[in-house]
Amino acid sequence: MTVGITWHGAIPLGTKATFITRIANFDLDRCPEAAGIYIFARRFGKTLQPIYIGKGANLRRRLKTQFNNLKLIQAIAKEKAGDRVLLLGTIKAQAPGAIRKKLRLAERTHVEHALTAGYPIVNVQLTKGPIDVVSIIGKKAQNHPFPRVMLSKA
Repeated sequence: MTVGITWHGAIPLGTKATFITRIANFDLDRCPEAAGIYIFARRFGKTLQPIYIGKGANLRRRLKTQFNNLKLIQAIAKEKAGDRVLLLGTIKAQAPGAIRKKLRLAERTHVEHALTAGYPIVNVQLTKGPIDVVSIIGKKAQNHPFPRVMLSKA
């Protein structure tokens, strides 16, 4: 299955100190009413580190729920220094039933990539339970096109 994601510009959410206030006053009309995935991240210069990765059949509605999720907002706020940003990616599908599969695949792939890259994301769903580790070993491991360690959820 091929999943095409159209990424929109990063939406600034403020610094560690101003994040909760900015979330409380956030204009949800800036978010599309389309299916897609969203990533709360920290920005360091040009580098982005994911904090939380989620999906929604309607991003605006899903983010409204997430902005009222005190546990999640506090977890994002207490992360290390760096400006908080919100990344939004929309997904289209021809068949109505295909969108669920594409959303699930897009979210799972992003979570697995974040885990493999070593980002300490705060996702509970998709990260509970055992995580399988695939290590590339041997003298020629540095020539392998994939990371030396990859993590996966079965």
